[in-house]
Amino acid sequence: MAKNQNYFTHIDPTIKVPVTMGNGGLVESKGKGFVASHINKGKRFIKDVLYVPDLDQNFLSVPQMMTISYSLLFEGNACAILDPHKKQIANINMVNKTFPIQWNYTTEMSLTSQASVETSF
Repeated sequence: MAKNQNYFTHIDPTIKVPVTMGNGGLVESKGKGFVASHINKGKRFIKDVLYVPDLDQNFLSVPQMMTISYSLLFEGNACAILDPHKKQIANINMVNKTFPIQWNYTTEMSLTSQASVETSF
């Protein structure tokens, strides 16, 4: 889930999904799409990301990452993200019991959805 619409390269604003927050509150997503991220090893696309402007921070789904053959290694105060070839693409340090990812995003945006992307994250 991402809180800033500028993070998205493609977004379908018609997809609205209820999201239960950690405090039990309910918010609705304002779209779903692709986020392009320039994390350590070049541009990666994260697909099926919900746009939820009411978030305090962005969230990455561990089960979704595992489904597309990415690995997460939690060790010490850091989380390493490995691609399907076991190459490390990011290392995120823990801050206040979370692993904040600072997206280096593109400012280009489209309000159409895309059927497939060559590289997924």
